[in-house]
Amino acid sequence: MPEPTSGPHEMQPVPLVSATQGLFGRLDRVPRRLRNIPIESLGVLGRIVPGGVLRRPIVLTEAVLRQLLGVDENSEHAESTLYPGDAGRIDEDFTAPPDPRTSVRSMVHEMLDRSVRQSPRQAEEANFKRLLTQLVPDEVRIINALSDGRISPIIHVGVGSPGSVDHTVYRNASTIGTDAGVRLPDAVSQYIEHLESLNLVEIGPAEDALREQYEILETYDEIESADEFAAAEAKGTFAKKLKFKSEKHVRHTLRISELGAKLWAAANPDTYDFQVPDRRGNPNNDGN
Repeated sequence: MPEPTSGPHEMQPVPLVSATQGLFGRLDRVPRRLRNIPIESLGVLGRIVPGGVLRRPIVLTEAVLRQLLGVDENSEHAESTLYPGDAGRIDEDFTAPPDPRTSVRSMVHEMLDRSVRQSPRQAEEANFKRLLTQLVPDEVRIINALSDGRISPIIHVGVGSPGSVDHTVYRNASTIGTDAGVRLPDAVSQYIEHLESLNLVEIGPAEDALREQYEILETYDEIESADEFAAAEAKGTFAKKLKFKSEKHVRHTLRISELGAKLWAAANPDTYDFQVPDRRGNPNNDGN
C-alpha cells in the first residue's frame, strides 16, 4: 500500500488564522497620516448611552487604539488625539459646572459629552472646583494651615463610666482655628466636621508628642462649657450617680488628607499672602 504523500494543502493555514493574519497585515500597512485622526466616535456613544454602561469598554477601547495606532502616551499629540477637549486648552469649557439655567436633559448631555472629551487633568480640575464651591473662606484657611503637614490636636467631650464613653456632648474642639486665624471661632467644630465629610482632612488617634497642646486646648472656653454640660448630665439622676458617670475627654489628631494635599498643590496659593490674627476672639469689623 503506497504511503500517503504530503501536499500543498497541508501547509495552508486554517481560515481563522489566515483571516487574523490578513487583518494585522492590513493594519500594519495603514498610512501614517491615518494614525493622527482624532478618536471622535466615542463622543457620539457617550451622548446616547449612559456613561456608566460604557465607561469600562471606552477605557479598554482607548488602550487598544493606543497600541494599534502606535500612539505615544507621553506625547502632547496623544493627549489631544485621545482627549479632544485638551487640544484647545480652554479649561472653563470642560471644568466649569454645567449651566443650571438649562434643562436637566441639556445638563446631563453636556456632562456626558465632557466625560468623553475631557482629559484626566481637566477631570481632576473639575472635581477640585466642585469641592471648593462647597467651602467657606474659614474652611480654606484651615486647609491652608494644615497644608504644611502639621498635626493639630482634637478633643471630643463625652459622658461615660470609668474606661468608657456612653455618648459625646461636644466634638472637634481644636487649636487649628487659632492657628488658621478663622473669623468665626465658634464654628471651628462645624468646619472640621464638614471638611472631614469631604475627605479633605483626616481625624486620627492621639499622639503623645502633642501632650502640651492638649493641655492648652483643655483651657478653651468650649471645652470648659462642654465639661459643665457633661458633668450636669452625669449627675442628673440617682441611677447615673450609682454608675459613677462623669465627663470624659477623648483625644484625637487632625491633619490634611491626601485629597486635600492634592487640591492645595493644584491651587498653588504660595504667591498669596494674608494676615493671620494673633487673637482668638471674634475680630473687630474693621476690614482686617
